[in-house]
Amino acid sequence: MILEGDADKIAHAAARDSLKSLYPGALVHPFPGAGHAMSAERRDEWAATIARFLTVSDPRGSDPQVSDTVWSNSHGD
Repeated sequence: MILEGDADKIAHAAARDSLKSLYPGALVHPFPGAGHAMSAERRDEWAATIARFLTVSDPRGSDPQVSDTVWSNSHGD
C-alpha cells in the first residue's frame, strides 16, 4: 500500500509516481492536503486506513479516494 499526501514537500509528485511505477499493483490511498507527516497531520484517518488494510480482504471499502483500478490490477478482481 502506498499512502501519499498531495501537499508533501519532501516526496514530490515525481518521486511518488516513481514509487507507484515500482509497485504497479499497490493499493494507493491519497490524503488530500496532507504533507509528508500525514500520520501526525491526519492521525485518525491514517490509523483507520492502516487498520482497514491490515484487517479486511478488500480495504477499498466504500472509500472513493482509494483507487479501484490499482486494487483490481493487483488482486485480479
